[in-house]
Amino acid sequence: MVTATVAAPILINNFDVPVIAAHMFVFFFGILADVTPPVCLAAYAGSGIAGSNPMKTGVTALRLAIAGFLIPYVFVLEPSLLLEGSMLELAPALLTVVLGMIAIASALAGYLFADTTRVEQVLLIIAGFLMVYPSIPISLLGMAIAAAIVVVQLLRRRRQDGTGGGTSTAPTTTSGAAT
Repeated sequence: MVTATVAAPILINNFDVPVIAAHMFVFFFGILADVTPPVCLAAYAGSGIAGSNPMKTGVTALRLAIAGFLIPYVFVLEPSLLLEGSMLELAPALLTVVLGMIAIASALAGYLFADTTRVEQVLLIIAGFLMVYPSIPISLLGMAIAAAIVVVQLLRRRRQDGTGGGTSTAPTTTSGAAT
């Protein structure tokens, strides 16, 4: 209630943000307070259940939720995601935002299709930000960077799977067995 009555009117009146986007903006940040230090009530409750250090748990929760901090800004920059526009505006915006969030979350988690290197993490974060930005040419650049990382990850995973098994042979199937 406080964020809706205090912050939303400021966004609407001073920054010309659409009403629904302003309310979703403050709603998301109100919810994210549950996982971000120093408040992070949800993280502290989980820490108590797990018997872990509350501050370390709060910082880990922040790291895992950091991609969610972009979503309110995306609502403001791309109101079509809140169904304020046509389906032709919604489809590319939704695709690029989802892919951008996956890229950023993968970078912060340190894993996409295999463990990510520091360079891949930085490139995934850059690609994610580029994909989230509401411009088709910029989003396409982000998609190209992310696609290159996906190819590298898949090749690395295939190489690790092929050499990690020692003297592994092809899987046995019954389709060619004689009866």
